[in-house]
Amino acid sequence: MVARRIKLVVFCFICFLLQGNVAHYFSIRGGVPDFILVFILTYTYLDDTDSPDGLIAGTAAGLFRDICYGQITGTSPLLYLAAGGLMIYMKRRLNNESRIMLFFVTAMATVLTVMGQWLLYAAFTQTLPDILRVLLRLPGTLFWNYLLLMLISHILHRRRRRSRFLV
Repeated sequence: MVARRIKLVVFCFICFLLQGNVAHYFSIRGGVPDFILVFILTYTYLDDTDSPDGLIAGTAAGLFRDICYGQITGTSPLLYLAAGGLMIYMKRRLNNESRIMLFFVTAMATVLTVMGQWLLYAAFTQTLPDILRVLLRLPGTLFWNYLLLMLISHILHRRRRRSRFLV
């Protein structure tokens, strides 16, 4: 259990570093992958125990992201927590193996985080950022998030299936 949580913290830290230092190199019309969101969605999707460890780690990574890179502290942890909760809720209600379900959950979580960041920024700063620019970035962000989620979940799911047969 301790080794699992150490791995969780290490992966969370790697996603935090990737988000701040590498994500802007993968821009499609301004839309960049959200590595922390993909980490939270992947972990909650593949976790069989429904433990809150992924939500806690993702919320902490969102807090570190806001402290280091954000203009307002506290918006990312709230939105990442909501996105992880959405994945857990949808995983319990729908077919876990469906790629269509993964796409819709990824789309809902991406829209939730992008539009939530925009709305909370507008509410806290009393200024209205350009919504058109945010909406033009959304397809690129959704593309990268879904691509990364599918790639990582496929690799981890295959590895987990292989380890079950070895036992």
